[in-house]
Amino acid sequence: MAEIKNLKKAAQRIKKAIEKKEKILLFSDSDLDGVTSLIVLEEAIKSLGGEIKAVCFSERNLKEMYGLNKEAIDFFKKYSPALLITLDCGITNFEEIPSLRETSRPGLRALLKIVDRAEDSPKQIARKVISLLNITEVKDHLPKSYLLLVSSDESEAEKIAKELWEKAQERRLKIKEVTQEIEEKFDSQDPGSVIFEGSENWPLVLTGAVASRICNKFQKPTFIFKKGKQISKGSVRTPKGIDSIKAMKRCGSLLEVFGGHSQASGFTVKNENLAQFQQCLTDYFDNLKL
Repeated sequence: MAEIKNLKKAAQRIKKAIEKKEKILLFSDSDLDGVTSLIVLEEAIKSLGGEIKAVCFSERNLKEMYGLNKEAIDFFKKYSPALLITLDCGITNFEEIPSLRETSRPGLRALLKIVDRAEDSPKQIARKVISLLNITEVKDHLPKSYLLLVSSDESEAEKIAKELWEKAQERRLKIKEVTQEIEEKFDSQDPGSVIFEGSENWPLVLTGAVASRICNKFQKPTFIFKKGKQISKGSVRTPKGIDSIKAMKRCGSLLEVFGGHSQASGFTVKNENLAQFQQCLTDYFDNLKL
């Protein structure tokens, strides 16, 4: 397995900060992989005697890009000088769910109590837990999923888990509503080589989930976006074998920023360039003869 670039350098720098008693600041995305990666690093640093002075998570809204942003930097300024670590990594591990009922922290036990169903497989339970922990609502720079997973109090954990469950139900209904709106449009007309849909009324945080469902149904490259006053941001999902990043590189001059993985990515575009971007994508995917 190839080593992550500069991993050893990063570890050495963190070790130095711990030894020198430097203040350490942690920043991550507010989705599940961001929250859990921060918790793992936070606990590791504390166990080695390091000082975590502050943690902050990005808010997934139209004002700021995902990742380190001006609001976060302003929040961290009062702790300067310090070592700032940004992170975001992935998780899986479905088969460990049954044993977690007895051994996990209070937050995870509270979630399992809410979602557990006797007929569900470990994988199904894991998906339900992940769905709840992916609620990215942030208050005072901390998402509820982070507060839940670091909680040591059973009653507090159960209260937060219930709040996440309620938010998840609202999210599920909204995803269904937006998905049906798009499906109804293309049930009566040919979507062509690419699906490119956006609205001022669609929450940005749901674009990925909606894009996944539309892509799975129509097996077309799918670009779903939240339209803002001047710029639009959205998510991309593509069928197996189709590289969304290559497509956006071809249209890169029209975009403010884009990135991600070949089949799951995101983009930001000025509204004045939306029509040109759509046409560029159409031309690109038409030539692929999907």
